[in-house]
Amino acid sequence: MWFIRNASNQILDWIYRHAPSHKNSGADEILLHELGEPTSPVAFNAQNLTGTGTITASSSVWWRETHIGGGSFAPGASGATAVDPSANGPGGWGLDLEAEHVSYVAHIESDWDAASNLKIEVYFQYDDDNTGGGSGANDQITLDLNLYYMKVGDTAIKTQSFTDACVIGQSPQYKMFESEFDITYNPGGGNNIAVEDVMGMHLNLDVTNSSVGWGTAKIIANVMEFKYKTAKPNYEV
Repeated sequence: MWFIRNASNQILDWIYRHAPSHKNSGADEILLHELGEPTSPVAFNAQNLTGTGTITASSSVWWRETHIGGGSFAPGASGATAVDPSANGPGGWGLDLEAEHVSYVAHIESDWDAASNLKIEVYFQYDDDNTGGGSGANDQITLDLNLYYMKVGDTAIKTQSFTDACVIGQSPQYKMFESEFDITYNPGGGNNIAVEDVMGMHLNLDVTNSSVGWGTAKIIANVMEFKYKTAKPNYEV
């Protein structure tokens, strides 16, 4: 049975059937009392859901996304250099040596489906002039990502390592790029990712395997996006 009421809580109408949608395109609300499953999608555009309890999809259709700023334990010395937001970009951490890294930490909540790979996306700016470099795929910045993770009750750390090569071509200084890492959730060998894992990360500029024909291998790591699939309503589909 469907009850339809207006903003003053007055019942306007009721129907003893299922319908694709039933609303008056104004400020009225739709109240659903289910006697069975709807035979077609119910439209809730411009409506408010009240008293719905927990909403869970039948499959993991959403991405839960967290933005992480990162940090350095030896800034400006043997570690990454802090870069302040300015007219040149949003700021972040400068990397130009193989031994330098930016550290990040994330937590995998209980809404992860525990059956799909995670994603890590790193936004960075190229911090030199490569306009005289190659126009094809030969000029690229290579980033290494090392993961260290465990949860409450664990005594041994789990690890994984990934590499991504991002083509920069004839990039001017401060142009922004994105590197994406597909994180295997079940690599085996005692390193499977679990719900409630706390995951530490090191991001390195792989100078040796970066290929920049004109400028040098030098970047500013701006921000990291850490995401996983969930059946709970979230930011991104």
